[in-house]
Amino acid sequence: MVCRRQDIPAGRGWPVQVGQVRLAVFDTDGGLRAVDNRCLHIGNPIDDGPVRGDVLTCPWHGWQYDLRTGQHLTAFGRRPGLRTYPVRTDGDDVLIEVPDPPGDHKRAIEGEKGGPGRAPALPDPGRSPLRD
Repeated sequence: MVCRRQDIPAGRGWPVQVGQVRLAVFDTDGGLRAVDNRCLHIGNPIDDGPVRGDVLTCPWHGWQYDLRTGQHLTAFGRRPGLRTYPVRTDGDDVLIEVPDPPGDHKRAIEGEKGGPGRAPALPDPGRSPLRD
């Protein structure tokens, strides 16, 4: 279990961590969604971004993503999207499936619930925000 369904605020996300992977979980009109908790613009966390339908807007600079597919929707040319993860519930418990390294088979992993004192996701050291 990464969190309980009632932990996820309406219209926003909830930060969770599964192993070393920081994720954001959203309870959308289309169901529960989980994506990497890192905007592809400069790497800031996106869990506090507003959600309308299945569209997430980054709270930092307004980049938008389709939470169903992870697709980047902002009109700055073709860019890769966020990685999405399968989500299911067991009662009120929210479970997220992540790839099991090094193979590509999946399994449910228990995570640590995020909270107000969480550290922000760090930008990819191989990418410069100035080139994006």
